[in-house]
Amino acid sequence: MQPCLVFLSLLERLALITNNTFGVFMEEMIDSKNIFTNGWSVYQKILDKNYMFHEEIYSEVSTFIERHFKDKAISVLELGCGDASQTPRAFNRAHVDTYFGCDLSCEALKSAHANLASMTSNIDLACEDMLATLEKTRRKFDVIFTSYAVHHLNNIQKRMFFSFAKDLLVDGGSIILIDVTRADDEKQDQYLDHYLRNVKSYWQVLNDQEFKLIDDHVRSSDFPETLSGYEELAHEAGFKNFEILAQHTWHYGYSIF
Repeated sequence: MQPCLVFLSLLERLALITNNTFGVFMEEMIDSKNIFTNGWSVYQKILDKNYMFHEEIYSEVSTFIERHFKDKAISVLELGCGDASQTPRAFNRAHVDTYFGCDLSCEALKSAHANLASMTSNIDLACEDMLATLEKTRRKFDVIFTSYAVHHLNNIQKRMFFSFAKDLLVDGGSIILIDVTRADDEKQDQYLDHYLRNVKSYWQVLNDQEFKLIDDHVRSSDFPETLSGYEELAHEAGFKNFEILAQHTWHYGYSIF
């Protein structure tokens, strides 16, 4: 799901089964248009307060892209792009030739084209799940970008994500993955308690109803990987380089190539 547009994914898919940045939910049970509208104020609060460290992580991502690709015109696939309002921040030092974004929220995608206009004029958007996009896409990309989305996948789906992504990258291409990550010695239940305790203590602009929405979603739908687990999955898929670009509490940015 995109910096906190990923959080929008939380709001848009409370019935989550698997995700793209916004993942794979039971859409037939959800009116995504209404949820997108009603959840926007919560998303905006989190983004405005930088609670998930989007500013710091996106800055490091931008630096990596500039260093890795230099002046090359690059092609970008974003998984879980939401309305893509934050995406240009990650690519503000890059020459983006083409962009392809997918998300399960068709409503969010209505705003994406305008939000990406400053980045490139070659824009394709698809209203579908990230794994479906990865599986059927025949194009190759310099960057596969996803933010706060992969932790909604189970272990088998995470393996599929890395395997599909490896096949869709050009030589020298990179996954850029932003996500919450458990410590290696932190069990799933411990993570949930720790993370939500932190939300309750520090995300102080949220009211009780908004906190409950987040609490319910995280406890039912979040399956974050450990740091060593992510590295193992990447190497298993054939990636040689696994670099931590940024770390702020449980919030990480990685480059994988």
